Amino acid sequence: MIYAFCDSRLNDIFGEASDILDACKVPYSDNIINIKVDNSKSRWGLCHRTYDGDYTITLSDKLFKGSHDGILSTMLHEMIHTAPDCMKHTGDWKRYAKRVNVYLNKPNFIKRCNDAKEKGIAEKQIEKDSKYI
Repeated sequence: MIYAFCDSRLNDIFGEASDILDACKVPYSDNIINIKVDNSKSRWGLCHRTYDGDYTITLSDKLFKGSHDGILSTMLHEMIHTAPDCMKHTGDWKRYAKRVNVYLNKPNFIKRCNDAKEKGIAEKQIEKDSKYI
């Protein structure tokens, strides 16, 4: 499936994350229909599943003050939530996250919670640390 989102940076990050998940054989959904950015201060990302099985991924605008890896790790984290039985940070979600971390040779690249420093964001750039909820 070809995805086209309104921001070219989101397209690029989504494409890179898709390539990684494909290489790792993570069965993420073909029904990710929207990726957006909001001004959340309490989380880095969010994956929402609708009743008809479509997904929207939302990233905090705070991520764009940090590193490419911070954005990529969050996108991967949220995309793994679209795999079957992976809406919680348990079971298959943990296994897929570990598989990607091994593939990238970055042991803690995808995990449940990260602080601003781990996302490449200087503390003074944000009012409050965001974490995954």
